[in-house]
Amino acid sequence: MSSTKADTGIDFIQARIESLSGKMDHLITIQEKVLSRLDGMSQDIDGIERDVETLKVDKEEIHLPPPPRVQSQAPAMKEMCQEMSSIMSVVSQRSEQQTQKLEGVEKLVLSIQQVISVIGETVKNSKIMEVMFKKPAARRNKVISTPVPKCKESKSKQATSTKKADKLKDHKGKDGKEKSHLSIKDLKAQKKKKPPESQGME
Repeated sequence: MSSTKADTGIDFIQARIESLSGKMDHLITIQEKVLSRLDGMSQDIDGIERDVETLKVDKEEIHLPPPPRVQSQAPAMKEMCQEMSSIMSVVSQRSEQQTQKLEGVEKLVLSIQQVISVIGETVKNSKIMEVMFKKPAARRNKVISTPVPKCKESKSKQATSTKKADKLKDHKGKDGKEKSHLSIKDLKAQKKKKPPESQGME
């Protein structure tokens, strides 16, 4: 039962990790789209700035005093100046709007990057990866390398000490028997070696 529960837990964790990776991929695609739009908007702003510069130059040229022959065209020139000023105001407003949009998009990109980095750090630092990549062999080695209880070790030590004592007793008994046997043999040999004179004296 415990193994089946562990397997189901691991499967659930794998599913969660896959969903997180899918969300991260989606965020990365959104970030790429936003960056491409930022590039396009920056190019548009550059073009608008160039247009504004050209309009300023044209306006300066228009404000130059006309020659005496062109004094009859004064009202038309005033109308053109008014139109140019209105165009420039519109262009400046559009450029301000574009800059505000760019700032908002940059903030969005930064927030997406922060979210992605936080998700990556949490996945790296969590114990999910350790559980995922832990091999069953490591668990078996842990089971095999569990320490023997102290009571079993003391019993084994007592058994070995009693065996050693029995061996020492057996050895001493054998030595005593051998010594007694040798002493009897020595006495018999001494009796045989006695001279006949001593026997006659007796």
